[in-house]
Amino acid sequence: KKTGVSVETVVQSIRRLKKDGVILGYSIVMDLEQLGMSHYKILFTLNNTAEKDVKAFEAYVRARPRVLGLFRSLAHYDYQVDVEVESVQQLKEITMELNAHFSHIIHDYSVLRIASMPKYTFYP
Repeated sequence: KKTGVSVETVVQSIRRLKKDGVILGYSIVMDLEQLGMSHYKILFTLNNTAEKDVKAFEAYVRARPRVLGLFRSLAHYDYQVDVEVESVQQLKEITMELNAHFSHIIHDYSVLRIASMPKYTFYP
């Protein structure tokens, strides 16, 4: 309505963009608060440690049910772990579990609550 373009014109344009490979896919961005969830980033700094211990840490983190992603960092911390939880207690359980299993390689960690994500960029 705002553009004054007919629905059929928009549909045809979208079909052409998909056919030409300009539109590669679609994704869903959900409002976590409406689902009773919160998004946190846990930033880990690891000790200088053996590669096998780092691989075990990575595999363990990826297998956790609340983990959205694990990213190796070039910043002052080594890893960023994105989690979605229903409560601060769940977040605490995750951090305590990781500390219990990997205290020998975790030097330090920080937790950041993500209040909003104003822009998402997705790559197919």
